[in-house]
Amino acid sequence: MRIRADRYLSIAPPQKGFFFVITALTIWFLSLMGPDGRAADDAESRLKVAFLFNFAKFVTWPEPEFSAQLSITMCISGESGLGDALNALKGKTAQGREVVVKRDVKLEQIPYCHIVFVSSSEKARISKILTEAGKGVLTVSDLPAFTDAGGIIGLTIFDNKVGFDVNLEAAQQADLKISAQLLKVARGVRGKAKS
Repeated sequence: MRIRADRYLSIAPPQKGFFFVITALTIWFLSLMGPDGRAADDAESRLKVAFLFNFAKFVTWPEPEFSAQLSITMCISGESGLGDALNALKGKTAQGREVVVKRDVKLEQIPYCHIVFVSSSEKARISKILTEAGKGVLTVSDLPAFTDAGGIIGLTIFDNKVGFDVNLEAAQQADLKISAQLLKVARGVRGKAKS
């Protein structure tokens, strides 16, 4: 059964902010699910990319370094399967900066990224990647228990719903501030925000 996204998008008023975006993305994802696995996989990849893009809007990076940056660098570690979905970010901006995508980054390049999506192909190297990421790098993955391993945001898709967990302690260690709007719609938050 296909769900028409346009029928449901008018339910939530735009002023709901990030919650509206999450709801709209979830409905959009469900509307794209087709009978074959490939359509579902393509839709899932597009949804993950949309979440990565929105995370770029709701995270504050350390100053004064971030003010001097002209772009937000989104890096993909390993073979993500996001493929063509990443092309949708071409020409997009977040926080007044162009979003630049770098695919299959090497371990030594990770500290120069703002966001690192850790692919499932990198499961054996999670610890090294998280150590290398350090300050100012938002780590995101769809690997199970990613936030338990020290990652900052773990994406999950369950029962045709999209969710994410946030490890606030890891974010604070990386000197990143996660928007309260983002935390409100997280499935789970580990740690407490510093005042």
